[in-house]
Amino acid sequence: MKVLQLLDSVNRGGAETQVLDICRNASRFGFEMTLVTAGGGALENDFRDSGVEYIRLDRKLPVDVYFASQLRKIIKERGIEIVHGYQAVDGLHLYLATRGLKDVKTVLSFQGFIPGRKNRVTAKLIAPLMDANVLVSKSLFNYLEDIGIKRRENFHVVYNGADPARLQPTGGSIKTELNLPPNTLLAGMVANFTADPTKDQLTICRALPAVIKQFPDFHFVFAGRVADGAEGKLAECLDVCIKNGIADNVHFLGGRS
Repeated sequence: MKVLQLLDSVNRGGAETQVLDICRNASRFGFEMTLVTAGGGALENDFRDSGVEYIRLDRKLPVDVYFASQLRKIIKERGIEIVHGYQAVDGLHLYLATRGLKDVKTVLSFQGFIPGRKNRVTAKLIAPLMDANVLVSKSLFNYLEDIGIKRRENFHVVYNGADPARLQPTGGSIKTELNLPPNTLLAGMVANFTADPTKDQLTICRALPAVIKQFPDFHFVFAGRVADGAEGKLAECLDVCIKNGIADNVHFLGGRS
């Protein structure tokens, strides 16, 4: 099966990490995959080494007809059978690229919250035109209906997951790295700081003073890079921790491999 996967960027986000798992395992499951990205990012070298064909294009406009024509050329030259994207803008360009190519199936995945009114409107328009829309949970149906995307026969639930091989222990210890005793109570959140409300580290920071008051040996780690425009969100989190005297118990690790 020949598949084209389109990503808007290859930064360390949840969808990108999931696609990296898929790329690394594609040949084992009989997929001949071509990965096309509209921009670079922190995982670019990982994708180049993943065992699939990696093609980087530049999308210059929100609706870029030339970009869609480049996709179409790749699809036709490689005999692609399925195209798949993770964002509404991906679905739009894949739809434009496959117009009239009856043997090519289009698939769009919905991972959760869709930031921005333009993205939500685009998703509402493009979802009915896809051959299949993949949702990562049944509860996501409720959110999509709330923003005007009606449930259709081309909607299917495929639960999210990670490659177990990537989650095997390596022998490292975050407690050792932070010079914490082995019996320290430790919890954490893995999520990038983003300008939109997709992730909510601030609410956790506001809750931590009460937890640490009851359990003084409790520590919390935030693992995730700070996206452009989210610097203020990180600053708010730091401010809450400093004002409440818990800065020594809360650790901001930045982007992690």
